Amino acid sequence: MNVRIKVWVQNSVSPIQLSMFLRDDDWDKVSTRRKRSVPDDREIARSQFAGKIVDVLASEQMWKDNSVAWFAYAEKDGNIMSIRLLVADRFKYERRDTSTSPSQQSANLTEILIQLGKDVLNGALNLKIDGESVEITKLNGCLDLKCEEHAFNIKSLKFQENNGNGKPKADECDADNGPDGARQCVKLPAYNDYQWLTCRTNSYIKLKTNGKHYCTDQSRTYCRYQCMLDKYGESSGDVYSSCQCSGSKK
Repeated sequence: MNVRIKVWVQNSVSPIQLSMFLRDDDWDKVSTRRKRSVPDDREIARSQFAGKIVDVLASEQMWKDNSVAWFAYAEKDGNIMSIRLLVADRFKYERRDTSTSPSQQSANLTEILIQLGKDVLNGALNLKIDGESVEITKLNGCLDLKCEEHAFNIKSLKFQENNGNGKPKADECDADNGPDGARQCVKLPAYNDYQWLTCRTNSYIKLKTNGKHYCTDQSRTYCRYQCMLDKYGESSGDVYSSCQCSGSKK
């Protein structure tokens, strides 16, 4: 996890975008009352709730003391609710000259996100909003504006499902939600994390790739590791049976 976050932050454009998920029943704590004259009242209430959560999170993680700027709002995709979160180096974001304030240092976003990732993974966050506990179940690092492509996925150990012994089966994969994404779905050499990130983009997935493949959302798992074959000189790679990549067009 640490390596993936380091590579992602070093090669990303500020501000960094994250997507954070709560327990489903935590969203029930948001008031559902609506004013007839304000049709988006529930959306406003959810975003205010999301802001409260992230403010408490930022306080616990000492973001202000570490020169981190943040902004959060609620995001609804069908029946799935999440918090979209932007973090940035406050001094770069506000264009401050750190040379005039030597005691104030730029934010180390790599360390900030690694600590947040560890705390989400281990369920170590102690967040209370209006006297009630709120738990973070998952944290994604976003590679695109809609957060459809992820640099990393971290699930709280409290909410992970396993096969009984705490370890995933060797022949199973989950390209979108697994800890290593498409890396789990193909037996390729140990490429570095930056090489994998270059292939996790909508522009590669949705376009014809090197004239060999036409990638759609349905075949994006296949196209992610086919990208690795095309871009980094491998002629073949075995696919795990559970990845179901046969629907892609060649």
